[in-house]
Amino acid sequence: GSGNIPRESALYLAGASPEELMENKYTRSIGFVPYDFLGFGGAVNHFAQGGGLGLRGYAGYLAPEQVDGELVFTHLGQSGASASAELDLDDLVRWRPGKLARYLHLDVYLFGDVGTMGYRQTRGDDTELRFAPLRADAGVGAAFTIKRFGPLVDIEPLTIRFDMPLFLSALPAGESDHFGFRYVVGIGRSF
Repeated sequence: GSGNIPRESALYLAGASPEELMENKYTRSIGFVPYDFLGFGGAVNHFAQGGGLGLRGYAGYLAPEQVDGELVFTHLGQSGASASAELDLDDLVRWRPGKLARYLHLDVYLFGDVGTMGYRQTRGDDTELRFAPLRADAGVGAAFTIKRFGPLVDIEPLTIRFDMPLFLSALPAGESDHFGFRYVVGIGRSF
């Protein structure tokens, strides 16, 4: 990407852009997501809507980098690259809700995400595209889907995710262990 992209339309490290959040009927509603789960700062937060680069373990984290003596926040940008993988554990975790199976579904999975955010570095009259160091996360998650809402046939299925990124490759300043209990709640699946 190039040019001046507004923050609400930018590419985000851990999830959907604010523009995408406003287009979702659940995430645009005040109170659906606890206010404490939102925002960006020096620590990992607890909400990530599917989208962006999809590094679930870095939700709400500013991802600062020291570049030529200058502090650069790499939680959003114009360019980036990422890869995510999930290993479904349906054979190990069997949840059979009987007659409610037409309405409800549970997926349990292992996941891993890796990615880098691009940022612009200005030197004199030149601006060059640079990429932040790779960040990675891995853990276990569950996605609970309400497939049907009974007589309300026009409502799309609703998926609520609960991901636990137990490993982070790049630690926030306040953390000392790469392995630890962290959780992220989200609406919908990225893929």
